[in-house]
Amino acid sequence: MTTMLDLRKLQHFVQVAELGSFTKAAAITATAQSALSRQVGELEADFGTMLLHRTGRGVVPTELAVRMLPRMKALLLEAEQLLQDVRASQGKQVGQVDLAVLASLGTSLLTPLLSRVSDRFPGIQMRVREGLTEHIDEWLVTGRIDLGVLYSDRRNPAPGDELLFNCDLFLVAGLGDKIARKQTIPLRQLAALPIVMPGLPNSLRVVVENVWKEHGVALNVVMELDSIATMKELVHSSQRYTVLPLCAVQREVSSGLLRASRIVEPSITRSVLLASSTQRPISRASVEVARVVRELVKELIQSGQVAGGTLG
Repeated sequence: MTTMLDLRKLQHFVQVAELGSFTKAAAITATAQSALSRQVGELEADFGTMLLHRTGRGVVPTELAVRMLPRMKALLLEAEQLLQDVRASQGKQVGQVDLAVLASLGTSLLTPLLSRVSDRFPGIQMRVREGLTEHIDEWLVTGRIDLGVLYSDRRNPAPGDELLFNCDLFLVAGLGDKIARKQTIPLRQLAALPIVMPGLPNSLRVVVENVWKEHGVALNVVMELDSIATMKELVHSSQRYTVLPLCAVQREVSSGLLRASRIVEPSITRSVLLASSTQRPISRASVEVARVVRELVKELIQSGQVAGGTLG
């Protein structure tokens, strides 16, 4: 290879390889398909080997390209980080931050968070997604996001995980339900209730399974759903129950659509973490967004806007 790598060619190749299509990559990068094809061809000439197998349905990375893709992506991220750091040293916080938040916290946290980041750091572009702990954990491990707000029982804990707050689990029922009419309910009274929960290996489901089994209580899961919104709708419209932290049903409880009773004897507490990806360099923009997350979570819990949460 007699020339230095062209980062733009590298970036476009990564897009094509991951999407498996010049057409899709052209649409995303706003680049002519012929230009993309030419750039990939030039990159293959620079490397002195083929990087893509052309098929009737698109393209497939060669074995070498598959091995090199993580290093190519790391190089592109490092180059972007260098640019952001130079700009930050001039007093300009810029760059893109990919953040994932638990679906149960989305309505409470995301709107004020995005507004605050936009006001303080107009040069930071936020890309946000919601998910379950399993999804966020995977996105962190694969480097698809910079920061994640998720439960502590993630499969891939990291030394940098930071406790944000703790929350107890509640039995959630329809408004007219008599079992959940009190503020607290002993675990033994939940025996054999028809419960709607995410399927295994969801972390909430694992916690509930373990506690019920440890205390000899029969867990009767009648339906498995990964959508918290659908779970709440089913509980509201039928004589079924679910188990969630209070913050996940705060709006419905306040508006009189659902009722929630804290599970006791024993109480079941989960910890919510702020985690960063070990697959991406920590940018100054990510550091600032993480600071805003900590600050905002503290304010929301102290004001009761994240119901049932206690600071660690």
